[in-house]
Amino acid sequence: MRHGKKLTKLSRTPSHRKSLLMNLAISLFKHERIKTTLPKAKALRPFAEKLITKAKSKTLHSIRQLSATLSDKSVVKKLVEELGERFKKRPGGYTRIYKAGFRTNDNAPIALIELVDYAGRPETKEAKTTDNKKSSKNVKTVKEKLVSLMKSGQSDHTEEKEDKAKLKEETKQGKIKVSKEAAKKKKTSSKKPA
Repeated sequence: MRHGKKLTKLSRTPSHRKSLLMNLAISLFKHERIKTTLPKAKALRPFAEKLITKAKSKTLHSIRQLSATLSDKSVVKKLVEELGERFKKRPGGYTRIYKAGFRTNDNAPIALIELVDYAGRPETKEAKTTDNKKSSKNVKTVKEKLVSLMKSGQSDHTEEKEDKAKLKEETKQGKIKVSKEAAKKKKTSSKKPA
């Protein structure tokens, strides 16, 4: 008879098992996909799905129950506001487990557990930096330049030739001063036979 075999004990005491499942659930809700061992993923699935079901009701009582179970307030907020709304019409089955081979050192089976509608890493505020903004502006200016060139019918090569011609004219007129050393290097390099 299989009395007392409802839970997978994971070779841990009840308090350790409870904190392990809480931390795994927090990571799952925060990142929406985590990598862990297969037995832990199988133990996490019903625990996490019950929490999502509680979050769908969005009552004060359910929020307090979630806060008692999960120690991270930001995850509780995300669970109630985002994930609860996202899975509002889904009647269960919020997670998916993929087998991902075996760990190299102890050959433990590894699994990916993710939320069902996970479609890549969600964008965060930390990922957006000023460098990305600068590069997107540069991309826009390059695109605008290419569009204007295509409309005018010119290629990049003709524009480069025009720029070189303007530089030569300005150096001849004295608007741009070329150092004597640079001019000597240019003359010596042109005198060498090919």
